[in-house]
Amino acid sequence: MKILGQSASLVSKGKNKDIYSLDNGRLGFVFTSRVSAFDGVVGTTTPKRGELLCECSAMIFSLFEKLDIPTHLLQWGSNQMIVKKLVRLPFEFIVRNVLMGSAFKRYSRGELELPEGMTGIEYDEFPKPFFEITTKLEKQDRLVSGEEIPIIARKHLPGYQREVIETVMNKTKETTERIGFLLNRVFAAAGFVFIDGKLEYGLDEDGKLYVIDSFGPDEFRACTPSSLARTLLNIQDSPDFYDKEFLRRQLREAPKDGREEVVEQIAVELELRYERITLALREVIKMIIQTPKALEKLQR
Repeated sequence: MKILGQSASLVSKGKNKDIYSLDNGRLGFVFTSRVSAFDGVVGTTTPKRGELLCECSAMIFSLFEKLDIPTHLLQWGSNQMIVKKLVRLPFEFIVRNVLMGSAFKRYSRGELELPEGMTGIEYDEFPKPFFEITTKLEKQDRLVSGEEIPIIARKHLPGYQREVIETVMNKTKETTERIGFLLNRVFAAAGFVFIDGKLEYGLDEDGKLYVIDSFGPDEFRACTPSSLARTLLNIQDSPDFYDKEFLRRQLREAPKDGREEVVEQIAVELELRYERITLALREVIKMIIQTPKALEKLQR
């Protein structure tokens, strides 16, 4: 197998992408047309979907790099990406801008305290990015906080000193909150509302922190501002999603053995939505990178 012209051997097949090993401490990602939801592959769309996921992640990572947020991205093209091989932190880092999904359900059960000034209605916006951590390497992901976080980190990162792990975990919180503010502004400039997203991090041998994995419409949720406003006014049931949430909502009423048929029915529309948000982000990110004043403003 060749990844961007370089020899590679298959390591694993994930739900949405295949991972390959290259030389010199590198990995190769191949983003596929497989579609996953509810913890399983539910069908396939067109090959262009993989290209859109790859491009969206690469563009966002390129912006992070310009803002001194290190990522593992080395090279990309079409539906392929070459990245640094790093030690993965055993967590997912969730940043929320809108109250929906599991966060809204927990609030409704009295398990989540909202910042002052929020109404508590579904799809209400947080006054600033809201940060949570879930496990990544357990059988079932769960929220974690407090003293449990460094305990889990030390268990899965035995090669790093306690002080390094504590510094890294503080850095992840700072970086995730910063990324939340950044994405709010970038998505707004592209004509969308950043709802929430999940980030992953990795460490090199010196304990330097990097954003890893991918960050496209399979890892974030976004909608149009007008549809969010209509939803908050009860004119429509939910916002117009330009991410995998669009797929999930189509699948919820379908029987398990009928999910592949649903994917086939909405494949074109799903791809169009991924394409629209990817192209919009591409144009905005290119303008930001080429405009020193824009980069300076995002640094604040």
